Amino acid sequence: MPSARGVYGPSGPIVDVLIGASEPRRRAILASGLAPNPDLRLSFIIDTGADTTMVNDQHMRTLGLGPRGARDILTATADEKPTHCFTYDVGSS
Repeated sequence: MPSARGVYGPSGPIVDVLIGASEPRRRAILASGLAPNPDLRLSFIIDTGADTTMVNDQHMRTLGLGPRGARDILTATADEKPTHCFTYDVGSS
C-alpha cells in the first residue's frame, strides 16, 4: 500500500511530492523526439477541503509544460470574484 511521510509545519501538514509531465503528456513529448524535463520535488500543504492543487506557474515553466486550459476557482483568501488559473497535464511519482 502506498504511503506518504511528511511534517507538520506552521501552515499545517506538509508532504514532499515529485511532479512532472503526466504519463500521456510524457509519451507525447517522447514521440515528438524530445526528452521531458526532469521531475521536480515540491512541498505541498495538505488541505483536505481542497478540490484542486495549486502550483506556481514558474514550476510549470521549469518542467517545460505549457497550459492545457484554464478554469476559474474560488479560494478562501480571495474576494468573491473567482481567480482565473491555467491548468496543466501533470502527474506525481
